[in-house]
Amino acid sequence: MAAISSLALIGCKEVGRNEEILKRDNIYLLDSIVTDQDYDVNKDGISENLIKEIPDVKRSVVQIKDIDDITYINILWAEPIIDNKLLIHTIEESYEKKYDISTYNIVQNQFYEYLVNKNREKLINLTQRLSTDNHVYTYSKPTSINLENNEKQLVIVSNQKFIVNNQIVFPMVKSYYTIKSSK
Repeated sequence: MAAISSLALIGCKEVGRNEEILKRDNIYLLDSIVTDQDYDVNKDGISENLIKEIPDVKRSVVQIKDIDDITYINILWAEPIIDNKLLIHTIEESYEKKYDISTYNIVQNQFYEYLVNKNREKLINLTQRLSTDNHVYTYSKPTSINLENNEKQLVIVSNQKFIVNNQIVFPMVKSYYTIKSSK
């Protein structure tokens, strides 16, 4: 009887550990963005923070979801639009062709194997883009992703590309998110 009780307790501990790995399904909403300097991305003559320069970036959302031993990170980020279509050339080609990038649209960027078992970081890998057409995305994979305040806040640091004042810039972008829901 004691052997059965011990086995049951061991089984419960294992289930509890698996639940902890499988339970994370968090959605984070963008609070603010800090860049290494202000850029006039929207060509209005005023250099302000990135949220004011690209209002659509305010709709940026991050979902972190654990499935088995892999953590998936889905980052929705604003991508450049040309003629009401997503960018079809690299930023460099668009710059050379003098395309007018004046609007942005939110696009999904999925990554996996980064926040496995909370604090242990692994190499970040880009999964296949969810878009089936061959648009060129400007979003660069993050250089760091940190969960803070008991996973209620998320900070993502990345280097991004924009065309500003007829030149290509590569600002360091630090995005701050707060959890919306936790399941």
